[in-house]
Amino acid sequence: MLRFGWDFDRLDREQRCIILDLSTAKEAGIQKHLDEILGAISSLGAKRLVIDSFTAFTMALKEPINIRHLIHLLYRFLKNLGCTTIIVTDTPWSSERIGSGVEEFIADSIILMQSRFNEKRQLERTLRMLKMRSTDHSQKVHDYKITSKGIEILP
Repeated sequence: MLRFGWDFDRLDREQRCIILDLSTAKEAGIQKHLDEILGAISSLGAKRLVIDSFTAFTMALKEPINIRHLIHLLYRFLKNLGCTTIIVTDTPWSSERIGSGVEEFIADSIILMQSRFNEKRQLERTLRMLKMRSTDHSQKVHDYKITSKGIEILP
C-alpha cells in the first residue's frame, strides 16, 4: 500500500482507520468476527468498509444457506449504519459464478476483474462493470494493468 502512497500504519496510529486481521475461523467464530467489524465501524464512525476477502471470511460456513444468511445480516447492519462497503470475492478460474452466488443480488455495483492467458501465453487482464445500480455505466470489456500508480485502464 505504501507503493501507492497509502500509509495505513499512520492512519491506524491516528485512529483514522482500523485494519482487522480476521483469519479464517471455525463457524462458531464468524459471530465474533462480525462483532469486531461492527465494533470497529462504530468506534471510528466509519463510512467505508473493505472486506478482503469475503470468500476467506466465509470458508468456515459449509452450507450455502448460512452464507446467504450472513450476507443478508451484514447488508442490513451496514445499510442501517450508512456504511459504503467494498466486498472482494474470489472466483475460481473459468467460473461464471461470482463469489458464493448470492452477493450479486444484494450488491449495488459489481466490477468483475479477470485474468487469463492468451494464445501467446501472455497474461491478459480485463475489467467489466456488470452492475451499477441507478447509474449509466460502460458495458464494454476494458483491458487494465496494475502499475506502481495502481490500476490503469487501457485505451
